[in-house]
Amino acid sequence: MQLGLTATHKRKYNVDIYKYFGEAVYNYSLKVGINVGFLTAFKVKRIQTTFDDYIYTSDDQIIEAEIEEGKRYAEPDFNKIIEIKAREAKRVRVHMDDANQKEKAIIFCAK
Repeated sequence: MQLGLTATHKRKYNVDIYKYFGEAVYNYSLKVGINVGFLTAFKVKRIQTTFDDYIYTSDDQIIEAEIEEGKRYAEPDFNKIIEIKAREAKRVRVHMDDANQKEKAIIFCAK
């Protein structure tokens, strides 16, 4: 059996992978992986909307959270400290409306 891990973090950030699976048999860079045909070139598409920051007010409905009134929540906070389902649904719609349905896509999520 073979297990391939791509885009794994450097050892100092993710030592559990190496502790669990042992030393990698073969390592190569993204550039080498593309050149030999194991990987494909990629492009990153950032989706920005008018809802990329949020300030909680007392009339907003909270389902489950401990957030501060008046605090500004920004991109690094979404899906870690605060989740707004309508925001995520909008971002998916923006991507799907713009996506070429004949191309493949991998979408990375925060959770």
